[in-house]
Amino acid sequence: MENPIADYQKIQKNYNQLVSKNYQLPSKTPQDGENVLVDHRPIKITMMVRNQQVTIITIHCSEDGNQAWDEVFEGFEQGMGWSSIKFFNAYQKAVRDRQTVTATAHGIQAVHESKPNNLTVTLTRVGD
Repeated sequence: MENPIADYQKIQKNYNQLVSKNYQLPSKTPQDGENVLVDHRPIKITMMVRNQQVTIITIHCSEDGNQAWDEVFEGFEQGMGWSSIKFFNAYQKAVRDRQTVTATAHGIQAVHESKPNNLTVTLTRVGD
């Protein structure tokens, strides 16, 4: 069983304040299980929810170098107070070397997986 990252409503509120309308999360808390909450090319955001708690956030971008990626990742990072140079460095290395790179900061683990026109980051809570 995964550790909860945060309550969906807290994530939704903090994240939505920082991103454009196309990438905002719905206001209604999703059902338990895996939910595709944003699917607006090139971004897709999926969350695993259990009892209104988000346990996994997956962000996928289907276009290399698209600014939407920065907007969305930073929406979570800044909105939830998770900003870290470790995440930026992992992203840079994953994209440059086309490999999987993991970084951990503020109790959040970000696994960056990069292939041409296929960047995915999975966020989970660790430690606590």
